[in-house]
Amino acid sequence: MSDVITIKEDNLRAIINPKNGQLISLSLDKLEFFHDGGSPHWKGQGWNSSEMVPYPVFGSVPDYLVAVGGRKFTLDQHGISRNTEAIPFNAVEITESAVSVMQIYHGEDILNCKFKLGNGRPEKLNWLPYELQKRFRLEHSQLFCEITLKNISETEMPYILGWHPSFKVLGEVKDGVFLDDDNNPVATLEQVIQHSISEGAQIITEMGPITYKNVGSNLGIRISSHDYGRGIILWSPSREAGMFCMEHATQLPNSRKDYFNDGVKCERLAPGEQRTYVIVIQPIK
Repeated sequence: MSDVITIKEDNLRAIINPKNGQLISLSLDKLEFFHDGGSPHWKGQGWNSSEMVPYPVFGSVPDYLVAVGGRKFTLDQHGISRNTEAIPFNAVEITESAVSVMQIYHGEDILNCKFKLGNGRPEKLNWLPYELQKRFRLEHSQLFCEITLKNISETEMPYILGWHPSFKVLGEVKDGVFLDDDNNPVATLEQVIQHSISEGAQIITEMGPITYKNVGSNLGIRISSHDYGRGIILWSPSREAGMFCMEHATQLPNSRKDYFNDGVKCERLAPGEQRTYVIVIQPIK
């Protein structure tokens, strides 16, 4: 496909859609592990994305408003970076085993991709100016996702940053299980689907690395990071979707009325400051 970017390292291959900045494929020995909802011509089941960066909020936004430095900003679920039609990513580096895409936002009102006439969501969103770079790198049979956020505004920027990748079930739903680093089960895929339907997602607190394994096919995925907070968000929309998400964030979702000004823990960048967060994905077969 000429409209995507492919990187390789030995028997590991990744494909990125530069139009929306999404990783849409991760295969080992030609076996696919990633859900491809963000592909240019996707018409499959499940989520219509492959991954996204929740920023500057993670989860829902009460009243769709947040306050920073005496100003109010309009945001929707998972923030503003996901709106790649309005704020596109552009490739800034391509090598044999790595690709970087950059999103630059200058503070203007943009269209909300979750808005539909009559659904009650805001039509326009806005936030402080920023640059966000995603770098996908293959090394030692692993994929590294490096997210660098830079504050290009003149205001101190509070934020919560996450990464929301999606994977194939890799077998039967009934055989899916999530394990901690001592190989102890923390949830089944069936439980995650039920929590997602009833509560929006399943949250595993005090969890760093986590492994998904399909005990029927003996295939799996390990995902880890030392740069994000302790906790994992697990989500799958249905048994028929054939996919699920394992999400890291600097702070787990909360239901507080005011995201940044009522004691909720968050990250902060001074004007001109930047910070990088790294997540590692290891396919298992």
